[in-house]
Amino acid sequence: MKNINHRIILPFLIIIIFSGCKNKISQEESTPRKVIPENGGSVSTENTDTNELRQHYIEEKASPKIKIDNPGLIIYIQNINLDFDIEEEQVIVLKDEEKKNKLDLVVVDFDSVRNKYITTWQTVQEEINPRTFIISYADTVGDHNLEIIFKGTGTNNEQILDIYRKTHSPAGIRLYYENIAKMKIEGEIKIIEKERSSAYLLGQKNGVSFPIITYESDNESGNLLDMVKKTFVWNYQSSRFIKATEEKIPGEKIEEERLKKLFNEGIDAYKDFLQGQWVNIESKDSIISFDRNNNEISLYSNDILEIYKWTDFNRSKIPNSVYISARNDLIHFIRTNIFVRIEKLNKIRIVVNDREFSNNISSWNGYYEKVENDMNIYRDKEISDEESIVLDGLYTGLNESIVFSGKNFTQKDINGTKNGIFSIFHYNGTKILELRYLDNNRLVGERKEYRIEYNVQELEESIIREISLQRGEIKSLFFDVSGEDEILYK
Repeated sequence: MKNINHRIILPFLIIIIFSGCKNKISQEESTPRKVIPENGGSVSTENTDTNELRQHYIEEKASPKIKIDNPGLIIYIQNINLDFDIEEEQVIVLKDEEKKNKLDLVVVDFDSVRNKYITTWQTVQEEINPRTFIISYADTVGDHNLEIIFKGTGTNNEQILDIYRKTHSPAGIRLYYENIAKMKIEGEIKIIEKERSSAYLLGQKNGVSFPIITYESDNESGNLLDMVKKTFVWNYQSSRFIKATEEKIPGEKIEEERLKKLFNEGIDAYKDFLQGQWVNIESKDSIISFDRNNNEISLYSNDILEIYKWTDFNRSKIPNSVYISARNDLIHFIRTNIFVRIEKLNKIRIVVNDREFSNNISSWNGYYEKVENDMNIYRDKEISDEESIVLDGLYTGLNESIVFSGKNFTQKDINGTKNGIFSIFHYNGTKILELRYLDNNRLVGERKEYRIEYNVQELEESIIREISLQRGEIKSLFFDVSGEDEILYK
């Protein structure tokens, strides 16, 4: 009898084990891959050590689960489980055929009655730059449900944040969303991530909500650095984020905090801060440019351009200061010492000595301010209307793309996305495109120069614009083309 029981039980054990393995494999295959969402514009998150604001699921080669009359209108598509049922949902963003600054945000869900996917909810985003939006998913409220977070930049460079929360559908059974935070300001918006308890992580209790903080200029103050800070918190009764506090922050305090953070970060932070161009406050003719990527300092005044390579870049015992030793890039035996003291976020004091104990007063000495975005020290003449190059819109290359808009650009390649400002100018007969990349603090970091050639082909049904870029460096009398291949964008 015992043998008979083994013969009966053994096949069932094999079936159970096989089914368990198959189910495990199926779960692994259906588990979406997690990546960190891009941070764009001035809408940001803080305290990102945990993954609450990183639930941005990507599935390669996703296709729409509903019929789209014009698939070319799809600019975003994402498979994600929004309600933790068996079937995945899908979030789609469509651009408008007629209005370029209008987007449709669509949520697609599976209808078990009809046995197919249908549009269950949608909303419209208007007056938005369609190249700037970012969508992420997070439990901002703390009730274990994912909200849809829409961030972007308005047509007048306002910062936009919309948070959509799942709510009861008028139809009773379908996914439906309501806007619980709608913000559009000329300033900065941050979602502040808070640490949650182990009970929340285990699904036993709800967690604390994430407050939203905005920073705007104080219109009642004459100081441009004075800010108004507003804090918005989740309110269950009204089902919205409501303003909890408002405080005015003096510009001096903001500046002091930023400088304090800078001075505690080490020598690389000083290099990042100085990166870019600084103009002499008194003369306006003397401009000093720091290029940390090439360890270069360029001294420019009228028709004189001197380029130095720094050999030492050290913090001084004098607070907020650095000493730089450098040699002339063309005549190596000419050396100089440069003392830089940071006075404010946009102001530095510079003292240049040809010798360490020289008493000679250099014409470069003085106070300097950060150069505005549309200035360039190497521009030797304005480009005429016949020669002008106006870059706007999306240009696509072999493995990357660049979007130009006003003075700004967004570059995407296999390594990710970078933003910055660009300018086009002449230098000794060569047309130059300069890309200046901005870091998370909107400070200029890496800078690249390209010789640019522009071509337009007018066809019967379309116009094709091409730019050919050749990487190089600006020297004292010419543009030195590198050995890299030319890059063609259309």
